[in-house]
Amino acid sequence: MKLFISWSGERSRAVANAFRDWISSVIHDVVAWVSDEDIAKGANWPINLQRELHDAKFGMICVTPENVAEPWILFEAGALSRAIDQANVRVCPYLL
Repeated sequence: MKLFISWSGERSRAVANAFRDWISSVIHDVVAWVSDEDIAKGANWPINLQRELHDAKFGMICVTPENVAEPWILFEAGALSRAIDQANVRVCPYLL
């Protein structure tokens, strides 16, 4: 199962990366994806991001007081919510 982990800001990014590493070692069927680690340097990041948002079956949004109204976290949350209408996708916030 593909897991898309959304983040914005330093604290949120640190949690997203830690969760990515942890969940993949605990549940081997989960392929966790975090843009900070999983988009190659110099790659076409909008294309990669769009593909991962489309392919994800589960989304986790790392929300902090600092990023709760940031445009990027809202964009990814919106993209994941559109995917819910099209497939069997689940999304949950992870509140820090």
